[in-house]
Amino acid sequence: MATVAQLMTPHPVVVDAETEVLECARLMERREIGAVGVVRDGRLFAVLTDRDIVIRAIAYDRDPRPIAAGEIATRDVVVVSADATVDEAEQRMRERAVRRLFVVDADARPVGILTADDLTAFRYPDSVVAQQLGEWGLGYSDQGFTGQG
Repeated sequence: MATVAQLMTPHPVVVDAETEVLECARLMERREIGAVGVVRDGRLFAVLTDRDIVIRAIAYDRDPRPIAAGEIATRDVVVVSADATVDEAEQRMRERAVRRLFVVDADARPVGILTADDLTAFRYPDSVVAQQLGEWGLGYSDQGFTGQG
């Protein structure tokens, strides 16, 4: 049975909890990702998504420059271990309605990220979605397939 370690992207993009939201948004844009892990003392504390920035800052007409990532990031982080099975990870994504899982070690340190696109390409390697992601050279972006049919 395949494990998360076999599919995950190692070394996820993370920021310190005190990093300004504007800097995080620019980092996400440069890296073409929809979320960054937020760490305190190297441990995953929260996840800041592009949606968090829009809903919790921009929509309320707040200036994102003085806001720290840890202030508006989602703290109910859905994680998985690298030795979990792909089936377990997929079930967790569906149950919690998330598109990405941060992979953490026993000390809650982020070691990877697994996205819904990773799972789609694994489950359906000949699908149009998997082929297109490969052609784009994205390594399975976290912006597409949501796992909902």
